[in-house]
Order: sequence, then structure tokens, then C-alpha cells
Amino acid sequence: VKARLRDLRAAGAAVTHSELDIGMAGIAVPLFDPQEDVVGSISFVTPVRHMTQKFVATARDNLSKASEEIHWALCVLAYGHTGNPELKPGKLRHSKNAAKRPSRARGS
Repeated sequence: VKARLRDLRAAGAAVTHSELDIGMAGIAVPLFDPQEDVVGSISFVTPVRHMTQKFVATARDNLSKASEEIHWALCVLAYGHTGNPELKPGKLRHSKNAAKRPSRARGS
């Protein structure tokens, strides 16, 4: 179990195929609070037939961007736009600092 968790952390996302529902696949990424603790996940489920390598890569990227936005919002709620003095720029897992909102560019 610990080895699997290490692998998931390194990958940044979990991808499942028919583990809960036959014919369905899921992709999930963690959600982090301002202290970098995992507080949940964001995911979606789709038919396995859609799970090409390109689809998985795009979905993982989009979910990661959504996780980044949520992490940024949690930091703003906790510490305001100036950020927490304890969290120096570059210390946040998904964004360079709490004061800078992640890019919302589409299609890149």
C-alpha cells in the first residue's frame, strides 16, 4: 500500500479502469490546503473506450489546473492576496505564490 501511495504521489494523478464500475474509468488529482496537506480530490468518470493516451494526458492536465485554482483560492481565503508570510514564493505545491492566480489559458 505504501509503495502504491508513493507511486500515486509521484504521478500526481490516479487513473482507474473498471475498478468500481465495469466499463468505466476514472482520473483523479489531489486537492491541497494552504499547508500542503491533501484535503480531498477532484475527479471524473468516463467510459473506458474514451481513455486514449491523449485523452488521459489532456484530462490529467485539466484536472491539475482545476486543482491549482482551488489551491490558490484556499490560500487566498486563508491568508489574503498578500499570501502567508510562512509560505514563501515557490513553496506552494501548485502555484509559484499565493498572490498570483494560476493561468486560466485554454487550449495550451
